[in-house]
Amino acid sequence: MHISDLENLKAEMEKNHKASIDAIERVLEKMRDAARGSAAVVQVPRLEERMSVIIERIITKHVGNFAICDVARKYQELTGKRASVNVRKEISNCINKLKHRNPPEIDEVQAGRGSRSGIYKLRKN
Repeated sequence: MHISDLENLKAEMEKNHKASIDAIERVLEKMRDAARGSAAVVQVPRLEERMSVIIERIITKHVGNFAICDVARKYQELTGKRASVNVRKEISNCINKLKHRNPPEIDEVQAGRGSRSGIYKLRKN
């Protein structure tokens, strides 16, 4: 390697170093500006009822036949929360609880198979 090659390499490294420092300074300035501004705290309304109570109310107010996906869709509309696997399990538990009450509150129209949900309807007393 010659002296001119080393000088060119040094100049290129200094240029890259300067560019990196400039980028960090820009980010720091934006962060400082954001910290100076008022930080707004977003408060999400907390549900007063437990998930099982909400789901049972959805099921008992449902008209016609329904499946787990119908109840999950309505749950998402009411709460704004995505119907996760845990919500679907809770819906299934609630359906079984209502099905096995004395007297039963819902009837099974079509049994589910495998991962497919059954179809249910509210019993009219």
